[in-house]
Amino acid sequence: ALASFRREARLLVALNAPGHPAIPEIYAYLPDSHCVVMKYVEGVDLRVLARRKGGRLPAADALRYARDVCAALVYMHGRAPEPVLHRDIKPANILVDSADRVWLIDFGLARAVAAPLLALGDLSQHGGTLGYTPPEQWRGKSEPRSDIYALGVTLHHLLTGHNPASESEELAALLRGEMRPLPPARELNPALRPDVAALLSRALDP
Repeated sequence: ALASFRREARLLVALNAPGHPAIPEIYAYLPDSHCVVMKYVEGVDLRVLARRKGGRLPAADALRYARDVCAALVYMHGRAPEPVLHRDIKPANILVDSADRVWLIDFGLARAVAAPLLALGDLSQHGGTLGYTPPEQWRGKSEPRSDIYALGVTLHHLLTGHNPASESEELAALLRGEMRPLPPARELNPALRPDVAALLSRALDP
């Protein structure tokens, strides 16, 4: 646990330079006290926000939130010498504060691509969230496209109200590379523009 915490702390400190508007700042890392001092963000996560609005968000709002998360992922995936992956993109890990600013949180699963792989059974390090995480990530082979897939599932959820976690495949099937396609977005929300449906289809392409 301490090794995992140290790894996460170093990663977050590295993301702090130069930093990104959608990633909370790190004010201090105190290794002797096993403590990270982070910006406190008071807000509501998108899972709760969608629930308050009847299960899904207006398309303009969902797309704007997704755009800001995309900007954070571009920053993370463009880090040198290796891209940094979040590995747990989902509505509960995206906050909106009182100023309607988007924050990507919970980097406990994040790591540089080149980090050594841990034991496959350690799902806290290898895994993610059933329904949002693609099969290759459960097998310890995540890459930037894995985050894009998870963001696609997140956006699908926000636009259609379909919760993928409620109909997830068993983990064993995911490890075999089997994926149950999500229902087409326009079947669940006929008001969606065709270009938005095409965007989701591309992001969710196995």
